[in-house]
Amino acid sequence: MNEHLKEEYPQYRSDEEVYFQWYIDDLIEEGFIDKWNYEEEVYTIFDSLKLPWEEQMKTQVSSRKFGAIQKSTYRPDFNLYWEDKAKGIFISGIPSIQKPAFAGSEFLDLTDQGKSTIDVKGAGGSKAAKKNTSVITFPLKQRLMWIRNNIFVHKVVPQELFEKTFTPYRYIFTNQSGAKRKIKWKVRTVSEYAKMMKDGHKVREESGQSSLF
Repeated sequence: MNEHLKEEYPQYRSDEEVYFQWYIDDLIEEGFIDKWNYEEEVYTIFDSLKLPWEEQMKTQVSSRKFGAIQKSTYRPDFNLYWEDKAKGIFISGIPSIQKPAFAGSEFLDLTDQGKSTIDVKGAGGSKAAKKNTSVITFPLKQRLMWIRNNIFVHKVVPQELFEKTFTPYRYIFTNQSGAKRKIKWKVRTVSEYAKMMKDGHKVREESGQSSLF
């Protein structure tokens, strides 16, 4: 992790988690997120399993149990709780011109408020991705979270998300010098992205255009 970021954000384990924090900051500023948390919610994905066995004592047989499988839990990186205005822009809920970037739990009819559960990963060639063994274990945990808890966990690579939606303002500048970062994709603000999604829906209705992008 970048030393400057580590000093400023000691609670995080990777640069990518800090980048996603910046993404959240812009969403909050524009009123799309009500609240969020980091590594606060823990879910059980496996119950412990104890199997019986009979122990032969000197004069009797005693029934015993041994721990065959330990209880396994999963703690997502982030949980986002969306405001209604995010529907059709960042989560489902009203028609949109393309698939929303996040699935809110409202599609399960479990709550009136959209909630998205996030696991942040590094880009394919990054140091974080190469060192992170969870890139192997995550697909299994993702499936178990769905089967056990009816929760879909998003795998989020921040830079890919920024290119698809918007780039947080803080990411535009480098961590050390504050100079503008070299960014290969088109940079949009959160408000510009929201406007494009809204205006694009109007364009589609009026002209039959399938997508703004």
